[in-house]
This record gives sequence, structure tokens and C-alpha cells, in this order.
Amino acid sequence: VYKSTNEGGENNMKNSKATKFEGWVLLIICGVIAIAFPVVSDTLPNVVSYCHSGNTTVKITETILESQEIRDYSIHYVTDNNQLIYIKTAAGQVYKSTNEGGENNMKNSKATKFEGWVLLIICGVIAIAFPVVSDTLPNVVSYCHSGNTTVKITETILESQEIRDYSIHYVTDNNQLIYIKTAAGQVYKSTNEGKSWSLETTEEKLPHLGKKDFPIRDIVAVQADDGSAVIYLMGNDPKIWFSIDSGNSYQYVELEKSFWRVSVNPRDPYKLLAHALFDNDYVSYYTNNIVDQEFKRIDYDLFSEYSTGLPRWSINPEHNVDGMYALIARENDNRFALVYSDDIFQTTTILLNSVSSYSLVHPNKILIHRCVDMSCTYMNYLISSDGGESFEEILFPDENEDMADEKGYQEFDTSEDSIWIYVSRTVGDPNAITEYGDLFKSNAFDKDFVRTLKYVNYPYVNRIQGIEGIYVANQYIEDEHSVNKVKLNEVRSLISFNKGGEWAVIPAPEKDHNGVITNCKVEDGCSLHLHQGTERKFLIWLYNIPSSLGSIIATGNIGHYVSEKDDHMHTFYSQNGGLTWKAIKQGIHISEFGDHGSIIVMADYTDATNELFYSVNDGGSWVSCEFSDKVFDVENIRVSQGWDSREFVLYGSHHQNAILVHLDFSDAFQHGKCSADDLEEWSPTDEHGKCVMGRQVIYKRRKEGRECWFGEEHEHVSYHKNCSCSLDDYECDHCFERLDINSECTFVCTEDPLEINKLVLEGSICDTDTDLRQIENGYIRTFTYIHSFRYRLVENN
Repeated sequence: VYKSTNEGGENNMKNSKATKFEGWVLLIICGVIAIAFPVVSDTLPNVVSYCHSGNTTVKITETILESQEIRDYSIHYVTDNNQLIYIKTAAGQVYKSTNEGGENNMKNSKATKFEGWVLLIICGVIAIAFPVVSDTLPNVVSYCHSGNTTVKITETILESQEIRDYSIHYVTDNNQLIYIKTAAGQVYKSTNEGKSWSLETTEEKLPHLGKKDFPIRDIVAVQADDGSAVIYLMGNDPKIWFSIDSGNSYQYVELEKSFWRVSVNPRDPYKLLAHALFDNDYVSYYTNNIVDQEFKRIDYDLFSEYSTGLPRWSINPEHNVDGMYALIARENDNRFALVYSDDIFQTTTILLNSVSSYSLVHPNKILIHRCVDMSCTYMNYLISSDGGESFEEILFPDENEDMADEKGYQEFDTSEDSIWIYVSRTVGDPNAITEYGDLFKSNAFDKDFVRTLKYVNYPYVNRIQGIEGIYVANQYIEDEHSVNKVKLNEVRSLISFNKGGEWAVIPAPEKDHNGVITNCKVEDGCSLHLHQGTERKFLIWLYNIPSSLGSIIATGNIGHYVSEKDDHMHTFYSQNGGLTWKAIKQGIHISEFGDHGSIIVMADYTDATNELFYSVNDGGSWVSCEFSDKVFDVENIRVSQGWDSREFVLYGSHHQNAILVHLDFSDAFQHGKCSADDLEEWSPTDEHGKCVMGRQVIYKRRKEGRECWFGEEHEHVSYHKNCSCSLDDYECDHCFERLDINSECTFVCTEDPLEINKLVLEGSICDTDTDLRQIENGYIRTFTYIHSFRYRLVENN
């Protein structure tokens, strides 16, 4: 673990703390030098400055000779190498330079041996009384200049270390505190947003550290209500270290067994729930307050033997702060019961039987995979909207021929009130392709779903953050004559501007990255396809942030279908939520946004590099910046959790060393902080130029070409106007779907929609406003009469 106290800058720290013995050694050495070689302090003070023009620089060094006057005939360049210069002033004083007039200009003042003794005494007292702390990692500072703007670069090397993205933790709201756990289990800390780093895994900082080769298994870091950071370091030895003062000091707790997973109470950062493995059995522990340095085993013998069934905190704000859910085993049954407890399982309430797995959705929803048969070969899907007090079965369109091969559910998105579920399928030859399936989306009550897109090339599904209703997905082209039902080598990218109600191909840019006309037209079957290719890291296929107001960076190709050839894949940029795109760079790049989208940074993700590109004017222009003298593989570029900082951390690997590069864009703007005069109104539109999700949302964003910054406290201003309804505001109703992206909603269920509930209820007919509840296998099942009307308004429209 490394720590930084100056935002990752010049004073990076490592673990080497001098003792008082070392202070005495320093005293002796300092004294010998001071007496034997009296200090020469005859260098005149000077001031260094620079002139920048484009990527060129003039260095300026200014020296003042007090009360002197220089005449031209009294300046003497003496040697052929121009280094030695003598000057005689009008007052008869002589000055000498041995570096062509640079920093080391000298006058006549030589220290005596007496001054050497004085220096000896002062040096010795300081060395003994204040032992030198030298745990700062060395770093190198450099700059990128463009016009009159500058990017400051601070590079730190972690020797023999490797960094993985999920092990970087931005902890505090002010972005200053960052923790990193390396692949070797070492922990580093920065207290200044990544400028400098210190190693935390030392005996001086972590009491009784013990094992040194892989000391820390995991980090959990949260911010308390008072702004302080609470840090948990799980040891490979049976210990856990914790800090309640943002890492300034650590305490530890001895454990029965090393924890392999811990979770912090969502409402109290000092409460921990932890799990360990004893002889292939999971054991759970709980502490009411980590400061007490005591963990108690949860005495409950019926927890599921699977890790997914272990206790987890409730996120329901109406529950007790100690509320937990878990799956418990039932005697002679492979299925489990979902239970709730608010007293650490002294008592429990069974919520639902025959549960395979479950997930919690903020604030009070529970999604359930429930076994239909004893072996759990077949499952249905239930939802609770009240924290588990009641459950209702989710209804999927009953299209038996197409749905019989479903093999699993996966929640894709729950962020915009509707629930998106990906249903994977096995069709034809299971070894022919990796996987494909269907996307389903719920209505407002989360009860019935429509299939919004089939033959989806998962996981290539993404929601565009910051603007409601925009989704991108990749789809296999249907082939009714194939045993696989799709063309295995033909995948296309689609975009929806109304939450899956309609999908369309993505028009290609007019020009490629070289400025050449693409001649790619939708009517000819040519479009833009967004993907990552083969054997790539999934970080790079499509990226945007909530506060970037429609700015997106993506990787892909232009053509009729997805191409996985490296020379076809390039980097694209959209400033309007995916409506139009520009080709900006050849090849694949990793990117990041900062300062609410005013800064975009990217670097090559395929080959080793020491060059990054950045834009501070919404992609209007891109500036090249050399960030290191070493060419290395860039793993990722990170910024604060809220994407509100102008300081980034780029990291990668070089010769088995990890490299951290802090990038400070504070001086990279032509103008200062954005004012009202720098902003203009902008509204997103769909592919037809109409309102998105039934309303015109007007945002305030920077005018084209304005190079100003927002600041961490900035919040984008917006207001909206409702629009008249059009067909774009509707999606297919339950039991209807679009057979093709350009078709109308078509009935797809096996029975008439008016007869669905009659069949399910074996002839019982319900009124439209009446539910029939019956007890079946120990749980309440709810049936609701459904009348489908081909189209329904998209949720939140």
C-alpha cells in the first residue's frame, strides 16, 4: 500500500523510515563533509521561467547583480565550448559563469570551517531529534504544452507490481483519497488524487502484518456521514485491519479464519457482515461496531451451501438497520427458502419457498428465480415491490415455439423504473456460437413483460447514461432456414431512443478518421457497428457518463455487419446521445471523461504507447500529449467517482512494473470557469428528429468551441416541455412484438390475449379490476386479468 499527501505529485512516498541510529549516521557524515569540505555558497539566486509556442519551449533564467552595472566590452566568453564567461562590472567586481550564463552564476563568498562546524551542529540536532521519514515514492514531473495551455504529468513506478481495475478505490467525495491493491496484495494510498503514493503494507503502519508476499486479500472503503473514510483491509492471514480516520492510523482484529468477503452496512459504515470458508462450509460473522474489535459468528446452521445464499444486508430504508436476507436449506429438498431477520437470525421470517436465487433492487424490490420442479430444471420469475411481504409472478409472452429453449435469466438494467431482463437461449448447435438470447422489458407495475429485441448478441447491450430512454444493442441477423435460427457471422448494431419501443440501425459518419468520404448509406445496408472485437477487454466498446450530456466514445467499424478485423476497428465519438457520430482516431482506444464531460482523455488500447489524446472542447479538436518517456501497455484511465475532477490517473505495466501517471488538466483550458455566456440550450432528439420519451428536455451545455471548465460543484441545469404523442412514444403491448425493426407490433402469443387468464385459471373469469389469490405450494400466487391493445405508452413517457 502506498500513500500520497499531495494529490499524487512530486512527493510520492515509500516505506523507508529512518531510525534515530540512522540519524546519528547522518550526523557523522554531515559533520565530516561540513568540516573537511567547507560549504561553498557563492551561487547567486535566480528565477527560471519558460516561453511556450506550440510544442516548442524557450527556457529563461534571470539573475540580478545588486548595485552593479555591466558594460558590453567587459563580458568575456573565454572557452571554445562557450561554458566559461567572465564579467567585470563598472564597480570593479568580477563575476564568473561556468554554464554559459545559466543557473549557476557566482560571486565571491566562501564559507569558513567555523560555518562548517555550525552546520554540523544544526544538522546533527535535526537528524537526531527528527528522524527522517522518507516513505515517499520517487516520481517524475513533466508537462505537455499546447498554445498557452498546459497539462501537468506526474509519473510513479510501483516496482514488481501489477494493478487491476477493480482494485482501485476512490473513497471520498472530494476525490482526494485513493486506495490501490496490487495483484501481489500490496496496498498503496494517495491523499491528493493520485499525485503521490505511499506504501501502506508495512509493519510501521499495519500492526502485526506478518505475511509479506501477499498480505492483503481485498479492500473495502466507504465514506462516513461526517466525511471521514472508513477503510477495511482483509488480510490473507486471519486478520482484518481497519481505519476510521481516512488511513492516518490502523487497528486490527484477530480472526478465526481469513474473510474472503465482507460487506458494509449501507446505513452504518462501522457495521460489517463477513464470510469465511471452513472445511468447504461457509461461515458468517457480524460486528455491530468495528471499533469494538470483535466479530461474532452468526449461529445459524441452515444457510445455503452456495455463496449466493449467505446473509446480505437489506437495502430497504423501512427495515431495521440490522435487517438481513438469506437463503436457508429445507430438509430433503435441493431448493431454498428466502428468509428475513432483523435480529442477526435469532428469529427469522420465511418469505418464499423453492427459491433458486434472488437479487435486491433499490429501494425495496426483490427479484426471484423460483424453482418449478424438485431438480430446479425449470424456473419462473417473481417480483416483490414491498421488501418481501408479497410476491407476484412475472408474465412473459407465451410464445411456446420460440421460448422453449430458454435457459436462464439475467437482470440487465433497473435504472429507469422498468426492469430489463436478458433471457439466454440454446438453439441448434450449442457449440456454434457463444450465446444469444432475448431482451424483455417490464411495464410500470413490473408484472408483465414484452420482448423488445430478440437474437441479442449479449453482453453487447448498453444504456446511454444521462439521457433517458436511449439504448444500444447488437443483434444476430435472423435466418429462418438455419438450425441456429441466425446467421452466425452477421451481427449488427441497433439503437433505441424510446426505451426499446423501436430499434434502428446506426447511421455511419460521413467521413472516416482520415477525412475520406465513407459512402456508407443505410438504404444500402451499410451502417455503424459498435463492439470490441475478439479477445478484447470489455472496457472499450461503448462508454459514456451520466453528466456528459450525450457524449459517447465507442469502438467499432463501418460496414454491413460487425467486423472483428483489427484494421477495420476504429474509435468513434457522438455528442448527441448516439444520433450522429464522428470517426476520431484509427484503432482501439481506452477513454475517460472528467469535469462533467468537459475533458475527454483517451490512449491506444491495442499497442504499447506513451501518447494520449485529449479534447477540452467536446471533441472539436484533439491534442496529442506524450505522458512518459517509456512506451508501455495502458490498462485504463480513471477519474473521480462523480466524473467531476480535472485530474486523472492513467495506469499500465512496463517490464513487470506498474506505472501510475497522474494527469492534471487544471491549466489545459483557454478560458477559465464556465459562465452563463459560455452556455447554450440543447435538446436531444430521436432518429426522426422528434422528442425523446414524449418530452423535449432542454439542457444548458457549453457552446461549440468554448474551452471552459465546470468545477466539481457544478450541476447541469435542465427543464422540459411535454410533446404531443406520436407512434414513437409507444411500445408493443404484452403478447405483441415487432417481427422486424421496421414492422408494426404483431400478436405473437399462442392463444388469444383475452383467453390467457381463462386458460391459466382453468376457466375462472376475472373482472378487469379484480385479482384472484390462491394458496399454491405454500406461497400466494396472484393472477391479474390482462387485456392487450397492441401498443402501450412507453414507461415514464
